[in-house]
Amino acid sequence: METCLALGRFAKVTIRFRWCLLAFWFLAAVVSALGATKFISVTTLSFDAPRDTQAYAAQERVKAAFPEISQVADFLGLLEVAPPQQVLKLPGLRNFSFALRDALNATGKLTSFTSNATLWFGDHISAGPGIVADGGRATIVQWGIGLRPTDKAAMDFGKEAQRTFQDQVDRWLPELSFYGLTSVPNLVSVSIDDAESSLAKMDMIALPIAFVVLWIVIRSGRLLLLTMACMGVALSVSFGTMYCVGRVSEVQMTTPSLMMSLLIAMSIDYSLFMLTRFREELALLGDGLELAPAVNSALEKTMISAGCTITLSGVTLALSFLVLVFFPEAMFSSMGLGCTVSLCVALIVHLTLLPALLAAFPGFFGRCVATNRCGRRVFGRCRPRPAGEGRASAGLRHADGAGNRISNGSGSGALLPPESDPPVPKLRRQPFWEWLARTTTTFPCNLVIALVVAAGSCALGVAILHAKTTDAFMMDLPRGTHTYDAFQHVVSMFGIGLINPYRLLLEPAGAKGPGSVLTQEFWTKSQQALEALAGRLPNTSPEDFQFMSYAAGQSVPWALANACLQGTAPPSFAAECRKVLYAVDKFSNPDRSAAYALITLKFDPCGIDGPDWLSKARSVLEELSHSTGLEFALTGLGADSLDMIAESYRIFPFMIGTTLLVAMLLMGIAFRSLLMPLRCVGSIVLTLFWVYGLATLTYQDGMLDWTGIAGVSSEFHAQNAFLPVICFSLVVGICLDYDIFLMTRTTEFRALGMSPEEAVRRGVCSTGGIITAAGVIMAIAFGGLMFASIVMVNGLSFYMVFAVLYDTFIARCLFTPAIMSLLGRWNWFPSPLSKREWCRPLPG
Repeated sequence: METCLALGRFAKVTIRFRWCLLAFWFLAAVVSALGATKFISVTTLSFDAPRDTQAYAAQERVKAAFPEISQVADFLGLLEVAPPQQVLKLPGLRNFSFALRDALNATGKLTSFTSNATLWFGDHISAGPGIVADGGRATIVQWGIGLRPTDKAAMDFGKEAQRTFQDQVDRWLPELSFYGLTSVPNLVSVSIDDAESSLAKMDMIALPIAFVVLWIVIRSGRLLLLTMACMGVALSVSFGTMYCVGRVSEVQMTTPSLMMSLLIAMSIDYSLFMLTRFREELALLGDGLELAPAVNSALEKTMISAGCTITLSGVTLALSFLVLVFFPEAMFSSMGLGCTVSLCVALIVHLTLLPALLAAFPGFFGRCVATNRCGRRVFGRCRPRPAGEGRASAGLRHADGAGNRISNGSGSGALLPPESDPPVPKLRRQPFWEWLARTTTTFPCNLVIALVVAAGSCALGVAILHAKTTDAFMMDLPRGTHTYDAFQHVVSMFGIGLINPYRLLLEPAGAKGPGSVLTQEFWTKSQQALEALAGRLPNTSPEDFQFMSYAAGQSVPWALANACLQGTAPPSFAAECRKVLYAVDKFSNPDRSAAYALITLKFDPCGIDGPDWLSKARSVLEELSHSTGLEFALTGLGADSLDMIAESYRIFPFMIGTTLLVAMLLMGIAFRSLLMPLRCVGSIVLTLFWVYGLATLTYQDGMLDWTGIAGVSSEFHAQNAFLPVICFSLVVGICLDYDIFLMTRTTEFRALGMSPEEAVRRGVCSTGGIITAAGVIMAIAFGGLMFASIVMVNGLSFYMVFAVLYDTFIARCLFTPAIMSLLGRWNWFPSPLSKREWCRPLPG
């Protein structure tokens, strides 16, 4: 291919300007490191609803009517005593409440604060059932700030509030048996910290093991230094680049972790492909050559072969991740951009820095791996080879540079003397891989293998048809932390709705003037609407609604409300009037033109029952809008998340088709074949069937519950909704990486004049061990996350580990050779390699 030949010419330029390249990458790494260390500080985490969704439209309407609550982060402090104590009778509760309010108010971010003490001693309102539970053993302290729950500023406030809350509890309420602060900002912050800690631990454990496996394959400690150098430069430059991106646009907090895992995996893979080929090419040289020229010659050949392989792989993977950039959700688009930048940087580093280092220090890197024809690790001197000993397999035909057909075997066509034979790769004897290659390419074993693998994968993939997904809040929380325990206590006593509530905007239809929500018509119609919602929505009770005309499942009569508003209520109703006026101030805007109701469900709005509830609620609200004449808008983190998921799955088929189409086009152009891209995509689809079906059986049907491992538990009876979308590009990228490596090697042998079956066998023998090693390294890199404390991280690890293992040991070692042997020369149709008789040397 012209691209491969161009890489050979590029290698010469790289060797010539090696010192300039080394200086450039050194400066780039140092300068980028200044921003790379600050990359995480410019990231954010948002679950904003995509445009053109009902959640986004509702957000905009709430923002116009209630600017102060359009962006609000709610905090819940739980105070609990052991029985038979009563938490409201603690002597320090009043001082605690006011001291906490004053300390939080000093930050300038507090927009609301509610506790039993402030309600009673400040507003003279008795505590209701909404903030006292478990027979008086527990109460909550609520406050809010005017920031989005997932903003970094809100998370920083949450960490400071956690310390303030703990200090005040220790000072005023030592009698408590349990206390804790929970909120979306705190939960997200703890989850991110735990995920980063898990990744750091994984890297500390997995990297040494990965480097040991890499050393076993390349058999050189010095060459490991090349891998480390390339990996370090790629990490620094990639993170530095994304730091600049984060300064001008939104980058999600999940992006650095994914970039780190991808960079480590691809750096090891690319180094493995380049260095093993460099060893092979260097082993074919050495008779009468000095070390430096031999290294340079081996580099040129390595760039033509392995360089072309990683270029095709890197470009294909980058385009696969680039599809994510066009997703409307910032979480996917920033992850796609980060992964694309990482792949491009890793590819460029391995095509420039790695050859430059080898060329600049041939004595250090070259001598430790160089092997001459005698098998000695020396250059320039060698005992003569025994007569008749050749370096190519018997009967292997190839051509010289002028196109003359030659043979170094005993067959006909030996037109040139043996000493003129161009070097042909001689594989080290690998009995296992030779047996496996022969078995998988011999009829009828190849047909049986292909059918069994395809049938088994498709049978497992049937489980996808009944797959369920969820974005349950608990999936993102780290098990075993104090924040997790506080969350569990609050949920068990007060329901998860307090942490993740819905807000329902209610407005009169038509003209919305000041005081329009304080009319008898609006008051009674709003009550009718809320009663209808409580009666018609699943798993919903009247106690789930809080509103100025409807609280604790009871309607507030208009006559009482009007009297309280007009100041004409009898003194005996003073307590009730204080509650009414407090509710009017809380649930209506300053000019009383709009109002909102708080809906605190007993189940997780983002959980398995959330989508059905939201769909039904919107349908009922549309009907009520016609019957009552009111206008409604339902908003909340649950609506934002569920609409984001729905929009993602609406685009997902387009993403699948585009990614596979791009892969097919690039494979077709690179190998000049029609069937090879189809075969490649077919094997990728089987891998996807396998891992998606296995994930469904594991996380939904409990297939691995018997292991007792929390990371493969079916606790939620569904898998995380974002994982199938996120993991698709990763799985496709890894499959393409290994497939391209095998295909380029097989095509290389076919171009030497081998039969299709022999080319496939030689390709499996020469790449099987390398692909297996790369797969094992990748599985190790992601396998540690299986034991992390966050369910979503466990799921990511599950997808990657089982996809890599299946693709490495089944798809590439069994299915692909079997199918290629069945297709024969038609693998390369319509290129010249598909002709029955083919004889042409490799370029260079």
